[in-house]
Amino acid sequence: MGASDSLARLEVSKLARAAFERLGVSTVVQLCAKTQRELLEATYACASDEQRVAPVLVEVLTLLAERGATLPPGQAPAVTTLPRDGAPREGWIYVGTLRSEQALVLGERRFVGREGGHGRVRVPCAGFVDAYERGGYRARELELRVRGAAEDGVVRMEHLTLPDPLFAVVDADAERSIAPWARTTVKQASEHGLVAVLAFAPRYELSVHAPSATAPATRLVVRAV
Repeated sequence: MGASDSLARLEVSKLARAAFERLGVSTVVQLCAKTQRELLEATYACASDEQRVAPVLVEVLTLLAERGATLPPGQAPAVTTLPRDGAPREGWIYVGTLRSEQALVLGERRFVGREGGHGRVRVPCAGFVDAYERGGYRARELELRVRGAAEDGVVRMEHLTLPDPLFAVVDADAERSIAPWARTTVKQASEHGLVAVLAFAPRYELSVHAPSATAPATRLVVRAV
């Protein structure tokens, strides 16, 4: 197959095919003029809330590599990174630090930047937030701690919708601008957000720790249950 041949001849998933249609590409050469970020954005736009999205990029890149072609990564949005100076904690791996102005939005990364509440949990939280994980590459637990805050009891539990457990935490005030970065980033932290890779599990829970039911959170814990 040459670079100008039809994509209709490729054996791909229905979701990949839908992404091609959304991108408006019908040949390999047209597809290769797009970037990985553009393919992922198109895939997110076509996927149902229960579909896994991450495998589509691997699928397409593998098929293109067999034909001597690929997709460039694409230009990442400008993201300022805060100093990685979180305090060490025994048994935990420090991931990075982000800044929250008033609230954090948490959820599977496809839901970041969306209108409405499905798949997204908004939690009042302000300050510099250090993130830690444990449980291997696919973490079973992620903890977010506001610097300088006292230990507080659990106020409430939340259920998280994570069909594809690539988990994003972003500053609510910067959600729209950080969305392209969060949707195409894995295991990185920036000034306004981070993306973690969680273990596959039947369900995921978020425990919110705060001085009271109405006070901003001082600690958030995400667990694969």
